Amino acid sequence: MCLYEPLLKLIPEDWSSDSDADPRAAQLAFCRASAKFMLDMPKRTSSYDSGTMSAFESIAIDDQCHAPVRFNATAMVFVQKAKARAPLAELDDWGKRFEIAFAAVEDGENGFTAQLFKSRFYRGMGFLPQAAGNREAMFRTMDIAERQARDLAPTTAAEEILYRENLHAVLESRTKEALWLNDLELAASRASDLTRVDPYDSKAWVELGQVHYLKGNWQRAAEAYIVAAMLGPPASSVGRYMAGVCFSKLGLEFLAAFLFKETLEIDPLGISSRQEIFDLPDIEVLDTLKQWARSNIRL
Repeated sequence: MCLYEPLLKLIPEDWSSDSDADPRAAQLAFCRASAKFMLDMPKRTSSYDSGTMSAFESIAIDDQCHAPVRFNATAMVFVQKAKARAPLAELDDWGKRFEIAFAAVEDGENGFTAQLFKSRFYRGMGFLPQAAGNREAMFRTMDIAERQARDLAPTTAAEEILYRENLHAVLESRTKEALWLNDLELAASRASDLTRVDPYDSKAWVELGQVHYLKGNWQRAAEAYIVAAMLGPPASSVGRYMAGVCFSKLGLEFLAAFLFKETLEIDPLGISSRQEIFDLPDIEVLDTLKQWARSNIRL
């Protein structure tokens, strides 16, 4: 719900993580760190911001911390370091910490929750063989993550939400994995599965559009991008722009022009949509659109 600023105000920065005194303290500290991470995202200047991540690191290295919170914090540090392409030795060290955190939470949970943690653990650990360039190991690790995610058996409405959220994340990762492996057919299959898990997620439809775009299937890509545009944020602007690109490749210049104009009106500082308008064919009515695009350039 984007309640990041209220969380930062309500939870003190120096909130104690002494789990022996109050197990909820670590959870609150983690919530505060997560809120700061999300709030700082637009202005982040480095891929791994030590100032933002230090709170997660403090929780992760606290052996007395409540096990599930420690697992979540360790996962956060490990995954963000992997995304930032940390040295393999450093990533391996945090991978060992992640294994210890998982062992602790696995011992304390059973049933649905234990299996959920197992799926999340293997999904995170898939970054380690990827960083080492070991395709086979990454494929095996991600297979376990997906199998655990699909085999979850929710029995309550809350568990159903957790099941779908986790499967969504796994399939999103597996789509990216297939793209990394340059297997576009597999990527298309997984991206299609992703839209079935949550048909109202515009990001999922943009991912499906991206795969079809890479395959050179402009029509199917355009269809997926249009769905994303229709569904709304967070990926509707990208969907609208990319649908225009696809329609332009299909020779449907007026449809493309309409979508580029829509995109530019939503983001007047956008460069790509404006350039696409300038690159449209020299047709009288489209020349008028080009004049409009030139007239509202902001420096």
